[in-house]
Amino acid sequence: MEKDLGRIDVRKDTMLFVTNEIFGENIKKETTKEKILEMLPEIYDKANPNDIIKMLPYNSYILLEKIIKYVKEKQIKNEIFDIKEKKHEYSYIDVKYLFDSMIFVMRTKKDNRRYFIDNKVLNILEKIYTDENRKLAEKYGKIEKVIIGILNTYGTIEENEYKKIINLAFKTNIKNSLLEELEWKKLNLNPKVNIQPIKWKGGEKENYKTKWDLEYDEKIIIDTIKEQKSRNLDYKKYLANEYIDKVDQKFTKVDLEFIKYLEKYKEVDKYYFMGIKEEIETGEKEVFQKNIQKFIDYFELKFENANEFLEHYMTWYNNTPQYALSGYSPKELGEKYYKK
Repeated sequence: MEKDLGRIDVRKDTMLFVTNEIFGENIKKETTKEKILEMLPEIYDKANPNDIIKMLPYNSYILLEKIIKYVKEKQIKNEIFDIKEKKHEYSYIDVKYLFDSMIFVMRTKKDNRRYFIDNKVLNILEKIYTDENRKLAEKYGKIEKVIIGILNTYGTIEENEYKKIINLAFKTNIKNSLLEELEWKKLNLNPKVNIQPIKWKGGEKENYKTKWDLEYDEKIIIDTIKEQKSRNLDYKKYLANEYIDKVDQKFTKVDLEFIKYLEKYKEVDKYYFMGIKEEIETGEKEVFQKNIQKFIDYFELKFENANEFLEHYMTWYNNTPQYALSGYSPKELGEKYYKK
């Protein structure tokens, strides 16, 4: 194999999170990425299978078994196959966590990406696919899905209410230690699940779970909590089946109706659309007017279409849940609290 394989395309702090925080190693920051990769077979060999299962998102756990079988059947030794190959139905998001955990290695060289495997690591990881471990992974996967769903519903939620919703979803009490471990170890939940203590008048202190990274999004978190408290709302009833962590399946009926209207003018970029929707969900100040302008610019809507567009936009906006409204849409809130 050529000597210059290209740059390892995963952050050093992610590599150290996996090796040190999840698997209890003590690898120093100055250790090179190449050296860390060399140590991986031994690290995974020593690892408790339960810790590996807790680390991987459920979809990635399922995908990894298929890939292990494929690699063995095709006798692939070094370079991995094209992850976009349709017959394998790979989601990039599912594969990404296998890169982050260094089970696969993505390398970049002159703007070209190539995917590599370590057969020793794959052989070791076969141990996480016993019948018992599959049941365990499925259990963790269900909890993972509910956690993501709760955060996508409320954005920020009081910790006690968060635990109550999880326990209601499973009709049993999930141990706090298991919840905390899944939140901390699962790559797709860390560092997005934070506990943010907020001090209020009188020294009262409350803990909140939030979907945002505190380091970058503190203002959104604080504003959301203040809005929720100022309105004195209960949290909208959580419906687990409403939220799936895949862009193509995350649209509501109202989203799809609005997209259908917009596609009269231009093909809709789903990620662009979801980005605007997420801004609506946060309930940020002046986002209403700002996003109207974004749509008008992006779809090149003319003045003569303004009334028609505003009618569709208002229907969509009023039916989109907002975190500041504790998971209610403006329409739902009006019907629940202000209907005469």
